[in-house]
Parts: sequence; C-alpha cells; structure tokens
Amino acid sequence: MDDRTRQLLDRMVAASGRLDGLVAGLPAQLRETQAALRQERQRELEAFQQALAASVQDMQRQSNRILAQAVRGAWLALAALAGAGILLFLAALWLLGREADRLQAARERADAVELQA
Repeated sequence: MDDRTRQLLDRMVAASGRLDGLVAGLPAQLRETQAALRQERQRELEAFQQALAASVQDMQRQSNRILAQAVRGAWLALAALAGAGILLFLAALWLLGREADRLQAARERADAVELQA
C-alpha cells in the first residue's frame, strides 16, 4: 500500500472511532434530553395550574362582587316596596278615619234633622 492509501485508511479508522464514540454517547444524551423535557413539561404544567388557579380566584371575586351588588339591589327594592306598602297602609288608615268622621257627622246631621222633624 502506498502512503496515500494508508493515510486514507487511518483517517477512516479515526473517523470510525469518533463515530463509535458519538453513537455510544447517544443513549445518555437521549436520557438527558428526555429528563430535561420532562422537567420543562412539569414546570409548564405548574405554571399553567397556577395561572388557572389565579384565573378561577379572579372569576370567583368578580362573581362575588356581582352577586353582592345584585343582593344589595334586591334588598333596596324590598325596602322600597315595604316603604310603599307602609305608606299605602297609613294612607288607607287616614282615609278610613276621615270617612268615619264624615259618616259620624252625617249621622249627627241626620239625627238633628230627625229631632227637628
């Protein structure tokens, strides 16, 4: 063999050795990559869960605020209706008293007319 062939063969053997080294390291790299991916996925899942929990809490606060406003409005409406009912009752009592007075006055006038007749 000449020198050139010998150099090519040496290069091929060296390249083959490097290739074997790279191939031998692939399973370890694969495991490291998979572990890194699992960790990243776990971090993303935790971040998503925290964001989701924060979103649910925010929605809960908004719902509570809206519900409190609705309850406050309902109580105000109930108070207004109760006030109107009380006013109507008092007006009815006043009208009944006035009519009773008018009826009494009419009876007295009728009695007076009877006495005069």
